Amino acid sequence: MVRKSISGRFLAPTGNSCSCVLIAGTTGTGKTTLSCLFARDACSRGERVLYISFEESQEAVISTMLSPGIDLRPAFQEGLLQMISSMPESMNVEGHLFVAFEKLDSLQPDHIVVDAISACERMGSRQHAYSYLTTLLNECKRRSITCIFVNQVSKMADLHEITGIGVSSLVDSILFLQFGEEGGELNRTLTVIKSRGGKHSNQFREYCITDQGLEIKEVYLGEGGVLTGVTRQEQEAREETQRQRRLQIIHIQRQELNQKRAALEAKTADYLSEIEMARAKLDILEEEEHVWKKSRIERGKMRGAKLTDTGITGTAK
Repeated sequence: MVRKSISGRFLAPTGNSCSCVLIAGTTGTGKTTLSCLFARDACSRGERVLYISFEESQEAVISTMLSPGIDLRPAFQEGLLQMISSMPESMNVEGHLFVAFEKLDSLQPDHIVVDAISACERMGSRQHAYSYLTTLLNECKRRSITCIFVNQVSKMADLHEITGIGVSSLVDSILFLQFGEEGGELNRTLTVIKSRGGKHSNQFREYCITDQGLEIKEVYLGEGGVLTGVTRQEQEAREETQRQRRLQIIHIQRQELNQKRAALEAKTADYLSEIEMARAKLDILEEEEHVWKKSRIERGKMRGAKLTDTGITGTAK
């Protein structure tokens, strides 16, 4: 199975312009893991990241991310990664924005992560959440800061819920993470719903959370729809068996063809040999005929007769 590691650069913007990426998904799909992976990789490049967490403390995030192999401690120790951790209901919208803007002024981050925007409704209402997010996003765009918004959705989310609290028109890309139940197990898949100004894949891709980070599998190219987990492995095993059988049949057919070609070439060689022998006999007969005619002409001259191809005519005078 071919796998690729998901790098934090996967969410990085192109060029120097800022970008806003919305990561939406159900509980346990790895939204925070992907966001922290982005933050770690950005800090490893010397870039500064502000992480706003409305659900977990800094210590909890650091501890949780050690399981998938994402160590945020060096980034925090170097000051490249800083976190604002507070409950949404602890302040009103203005208080949260004031704290965020103060940190933007002091840290001057290149990127900002908000985890999760779905919790912002607890600031008062959906309208309060929308006000907070749009104000923060506009300020980040003014400062050319890349934004990563994390959105918690229900299991059977519709498109409106996936795209956030009315901010879907403001974000540049939307990545949706979800579970798929197949073969008696749950497997994670991701797809790009939106990517403004650029072509993107419309395929679902399976990914895994391991102790070495996130790994994404190649697109399933076999028969049927999207297959994941054990079902995919079993189908790929069946297809590989069928492929090996086809290759074996092709090998046998190629051998038979080569044998027939060799037999034909052997017969052709025999026929050519017989032709050459017949040609050699003909050459001998023709040479004998030529010698006989030459000798006859010579004898005729010696006797004073005129020889032709049909016989002797005339006599010597």
